[in-house]
Amino acid sequence: MEWARDSVEVATDRWGLFEEVIPQVTLRTAAPAGPMRLGLWAFEDRVAGWWLPGLPPDSMLVIEGTTATGFVNGDRRVLRNFLRGWDDDWPRRVRLPHGLYRLTLDQHPERAVEVVVGVTLTGVSE
Repeated sequence: MEWARDSVEVATDRWGLFEEVIPQVTLRTAAPAGPMRLGLWAFEDRVAGWWLPGLPPDSMLVIEGTTATGFVNGDRRVLRNFLRGWDDDWPRRVRLPHGLYRLTLDQHPERAVEVVVGVTLTGVSE
């Protein structure tokens, strides 16, 4: 059986030990993936968003705020000017208060491929 979700909920620290978290998003694909857009939402408000032109086959991409690092066939490369903001502007670094967030992944329906998305949240105590 195969199934897919177009969004996944991301919870920050439920004990409130950290005042803010910094998200790190990882994408993996086995097949070439076309343009895609990632959104991070607090209810209906988008708090962060990224646009990327695509992923090569058998690759992994790590997004840390405003930069993207690609891993293709074991080679690591910082991809300057690769990552764009949701509205084709420059991406911005984002810190999130404690709460529940939703991550969405949009692809062109005719060129959609399976992409595994992982989220790591780093706590910042101030």
